[in-house]
Amino acid sequence: MKLKETDILKILSDGKFEDFHSIGIIDEIALRTYLLQYEYKQLRKMHTQFESIFILSQKYNLAFATVSTILFRKRIKKTFHIEKHLDTFSNTN
Repeated sequence: MKLKETDILKILSDGKFEDFHSIGIIDEIALRTYLLQYEYKQLRKMHTQFESIFILSQKYNLAFATVSTILFRKRIKKTFHIEKHLDTFSNTN
């Protein structure tokens, strides 16, 4: 799913997001990766690949290699089929 910056900001400022985060159901690594990739794409419009990675490494206090790994490695997404579990939640209420 591709989101615009305004969509991301709206999601992050939504009260439901805070609720989800407080009970631990937000994948913080996936969120961090998405935000870094988004910002990287914006930086690449004005900077070289090296400069863009360097800017992000400075901004987030991460090693250059760490930012590079976050941006370019393939991440295995774990699938959770919520429809299989909805009955469990609805029957407990």
